[in-house]
This record gives sequence, C-alpha cells and structure tokens, in this order.
Amino acid sequence: MRNEIHIGFGIDKNFGKFAGITITSLAHNNLDNDLIIHIIYDELLPEDMHKLKQTEQLYRNLKLHFYQITSTEGMTFIVPPGHITQAMYYRYLFGEMLPKSVSKIIYMDADIICKGDIFPLWQTDLQGKVLGAVRDWGEEKSCGRIGLKNGRYFNSGVLLLDLQKWRQQKLTQKLFTWLAEVGSTKILWGDQDALNGVIDGQFAELPKKYNCIIINNTLLKAAPEDVIVHYIDYIKPWHIYCLDSDEKKRYWRYVQKSLWDELQPLDGHTVDTTVMTARVLCKEGDYKKSISYYEALLKYFLKDKYEFVFQDTGIGMSEAYLQHIFEPFSRADDARISNVQGTGLGLAITKNIVQMMNGTIQVQTRLGEGSTFTVSVPLELQMKEEFVYEEMLGLPVLVLDDDRVVCENTSLLLTELGMRGSWVLSGYEAVETVRAAHERQDDFYEVILDWKMPGMDGLETLRPIRSQVSTKVPIIIISAYDYSHIEQEFIDAGANAFISKPLFKSKMLHALQLFCDSCKTENHAAADEKQYADLLGKRILLVEDNMLNREIAVDLLQLYGLIVEEAENGQVAVDSFSRSEPGYYDFILMDIQMPVMDGYEATLAIRSMERADAVKIPILALTANAFVTDVGKGRNAGMNDHISKPINLEVLFAALRKWVA
Repeated sequence: MRNEIHIGFGIDKNFGKFAGITITSLAHNNLDNDLIIHIIYDELLPEDMHKLKQTEQLYRNLKLHFYQITSTEGMTFIVPPGHITQAMYYRYLFGEMLPKSVSKIIYMDADIICKGDIFPLWQTDLQGKVLGAVRDWGEEKSCGRIGLKNGRYFNSGVLLLDLQKWRQQKLTQKLFTWLAEVGSTKILWGDQDALNGVIDGQFAELPKKYNCIIINNTLLKAAPEDVIVHYIDYIKPWHIYCLDSDEKKRYWRYVQKSLWDELQPLDGHTVDTTVMTARVLCKEGDYKKSISYYEALLKYFLKDKYEFVFQDTGIGMSEAYLQHIFEPFSRADDARISNVQGTGLGLAITKNIVQMMNGTIQVQTRLGEGSTFTVSVPLELQMKEEFVYEEMLGLPVLVLDDDRVVCENTSLLLTELGMRGSWVLSGYEAVETVRAAHERQDDFYEVILDWKMPGMDGLETLRPIRSQVSTKVPIIIISAYDYSHIEQEFIDAGANAFISKPLFKSKMLHALQLFCDSCKTENHAAADEKQYADLLGKRILLVEDNMLNREIAVDLLQLYGLIVEEAENGQVAVDSFSRSEPGYYDFILMDIQMPVMDGYEATLAIRSMERADAVKIPILALTANAFVTDVGKGRNAGMNDHISKPINLEVLFAALRKWVA
C-alpha cells in the first residue's frame, strides 16, 4: 500500500521555479510515496505555473493543488532587509486555506533539496505539540533578540504541522497579532521569529537530518544520512558566486532533472556572497582561491552589457500568445501563418542560449503592427586571435548551395579560418568546377554540398564529383532537413560527413579538422584512432521521445562517423528492430520514460524476439530523466549499460567502444 504525504509551499512569482526544483527532488526520491503538494501563492509567472502542472503530469506520484491569496486584509507583513517578498508569511495560512480533511502537512521552503525518503518524517510523533522542527544553528542569539527564556528556537524552513491543533489554537490570528504588536521592534528573520515568539519553545524537536542547514561548504555540510538539505542566507546555489561545493553540485543536478533545466545562476546577492566567501577562504589560509573570488567579482562588473534590438513591422502577436511565446513547439494560432513551415522551437532555443550567457530577452508586440525583441547580454572584448592550423591555411574549399546568402556566409567563414572558399549555385556548376580543378591538378581540399536544390540535388551532384576526385578528398553534406532516410545513399555514393544548418565557425572548423591528418600530432592522431576508428560506420538506433534532444544527439554522433536512425518511442524502436535484417543495428541507445512504450518495456520486447542478434545487441540506457529509479532496474530489463544525460561524448564513446569490443 502506498503512503500519502501532504507537503506545503508558500511562494510568489519570484520562487515558482525554485519550488518546482524542490518538488522535482521530492518526487524523484519518493517514488513509493504519493505526494500531495499544496501551494499557496499570490502570483505566479505563467511559464512557472505551466511547468508546475507539467511536472505533475510527468511524475505519477505527484498531485498539485493551488490556493491563490486574493486578499491580505487583517494580515501584517514585516519584510526585513535582505528578504525579497512577503511570501515567507504564507505558511501561516495552511490551516485556513486547506480543506479541513487535511489534518497534517510538511511545510518546506523553496530553497531546499530532498535527497531521501520523507515518510519517516511524516510518521514522526509530535507528542501533543502543534509542530515539529529542527533547532536553529544560531538559536542562542535569536532567543535573546526576541526574548525567549527557554533557550529553544527552531528553523522554520521545514515544519511538520498538526493542522487540527493549529486551527484549534487559532495560531494564524495569534501570529499576525504578534507581528503587529511586537514584531517591528524585535524581528529579524520574518515569519520564523514570529513562529518562535508565539510557540515559545513548545515544539517537538526533529532530527537534524530533516533540515540540514547549509551556510557554506566550510561551516556546515550535508552528511550522507541527511534527507533534506536547506540552503539559507546568501549561500543559495542559484546565485552566481555561491561557494563551489558538493552541495551546490547536488542542487544543480536536480535543476537538470527538472523542467527548469535552462535555469542559470542569477545576479542576486553577488557582492555579498563573493565578499563573504573570499573572507571565509582567507580565514582558512586559502589565499589564492580567496583572491580568485575578488577577481571574479571585478571581472563581472567590468564586463560590458550589450543590447541588441530586433524590430519588425509584421503582423505582431496577441497578448494571449505572448504568454507562451518561449515555450517549445509553441506556434500562434493564426490563419495567416498556417502555411508557413516551422517547429516552434526557434524562440525556445534562443531564450536558452541567452540565459546560458547570463542575459535577458524581452518582447513587445502589438497585433497587426509588429514586434520588438530586445536581447541584453554581458560580453567581453576578445583580444586573443582564433587559433588556426597552419596546414589548413590557403587550402581551397568548394561550397555548393542554391542559396547565395549561404554560399557567401560559408565562404566568409572559410576565409576567416585562413582557407580559400569559392562557391557555385548549382550542381552542374559544381561538377564542372571540380572537373576543371582536377584537370589542372589543383583538387579542392574539401567539397561542401547542400542536399536539397532545384535541378541536380546534392546526391545527384555527389556521384559525378566522387567519380572524378580521389576518395581522399572529403565531401561534406549540409542540410536544414532531416536526412536520416537518405543518409545511407549519401554514404554509399561517397559522402564523408554531415553538418546541419545553420553553419557556425566552430562547427565548420571541427568538421574540417576531422579530415586534416597533418593538423594532428602523433599523440592526438593515435588518440582519435583509438577512440573513433572502431566506431566509424557503426549503425545506432536512437530511441528518444524529445525531438530537440534527438536532433542534438544525431548531429553529435554523425559528426564522428556513426550512422544514426531514430525512433520517437519504445514501440517504434521495437517495430524498427523487428523489421531489420539480423545484424543491421550495432547499438541501441534507449531513453527510459517515453509515451506509448517506455525503455524498459521496449528492451524486454527486443530481448524476447526469436533472432540471434536480439540477445546480443548492446542496449544502452539514457538515464538522465527523473523516472529512472536505479541502474539495476535497467539491467533486469536486459540493458547492458547506462549513459547519463546531458550526454558526455567521452563517456558515451567509452561505453560504445566497450560493447563493440
């Protein structure tokens, strides 16, 4: 029988995302418990509300209830310096706003990570007290400040509340009365001081493992047995200059598991955090690292912020759609653009990139008049020259694309890399240009061909070019389209690599260097041969329901010479494998949580097929999402290994090489 646990949060629009990360950690580590989440709020950002509801759908052990505060009449809020909002007081309202059938609740702050089972906390006997809590690390000073004589003062970040007793004792009214009468003269820690002032030491003491307070990595640390880790004061891991620690890394692991995985460290408390961290390190004698924090702060403030404004006089957007504009796969419901192709990913990707650069993106729009996008990013002047291998300087490269802009931009990139870029606009011109260069014994170092073109397409152009030049001349195919269904034809015709559009300098350089033997030292060449030669041409069935993740993985794998076929869920993967000839696939990369059929079920179905390769083919689990319970479950289903997402290429290739051997 599953355990039902009620958990409460009090938040506003500043903390919706952080509550979501806390909830993700709770769901991930309490799969055997049904978690009923009660959220009291005054306002939430639409994107956070949407993601909270999505999180509820993703986790089968979650149920979310929302309670919006519409009036604060009769409530006293005292917000001391350093605190952001009055939302800290919303934990007082569970007794009034939750149904009377909810008799007990675990309250949690939004700066918490749960890393274990909370059912033992839920079962704790409060010994007749209205609440249970962990005693605060600075309780002596706090007791003196608010006049508590018993010496017992608790931290309110995690509370086990008996709501029946709370209602009977009318604690909500008493707390706001205390704030109105004495709070303004004694209060420092907001709601926590008021709770302690009214409870006056009459609370059940909880073990510290249920509220492990992290000040920084040098003062207090989380132990393996700790269940709840609480980041307080200026050491919240979402701040830029929070002290690097295992606790900070733990927090960001759960950020990556959550739907807020685009979150980046914020600017908040930058100066305070940096100075305090530097002082702690200096006190410990780590002067070198202490100085590095001051240097980092100076660098941050000396960095210039650049603003880019993009304005159009197009059709604009409605206010209703503006709330969803940065959501993946979102497109406006407008008949005027129904015939325009698109995935709805462009702005979602743009926002992620801007946030990764610690920047912001804003949009103003008026339906029928146009839109203005403003992107602000901190940038530094790059004084270092980009390194280019001397062996590549002056080498000729031919570019073929029916789009003149693409040709010109690609040639410009090649020129910046020190190479000689020339271009043509049709397959016929490309064949003739390559033939002429070959006859004068001045073959192109590489040929870059677009796939989809009028007249002779890329494949039709590739065959006569390959017949004229040595197989040592690499031919790279570029495309903005999914070419997986025709990829093998390109390879059979003599293509060496594939690059997806748009083309960036770093992507171009990497592809060019793959075929420049003289660009590598002997050690690098030996390392590359060891890493990639045995994988070249191997065929992978990639099973992943997230289209964006799938596209990124395909690009990475193809760049290193692997052949990739895709399946968007487990059922498609099973069907693809069953239709293939024995030995057709060399590996299967299998996501776990997918619609229609998950990774475990798909692996079991493949292993049960009556064909020799069904038992032998390596199946590697992709184990980053929150539904993966443990590696053992994957092995029981028949998986050979597991790869964590986001994919680390070195780890992935090491696993592939292990199983290809």
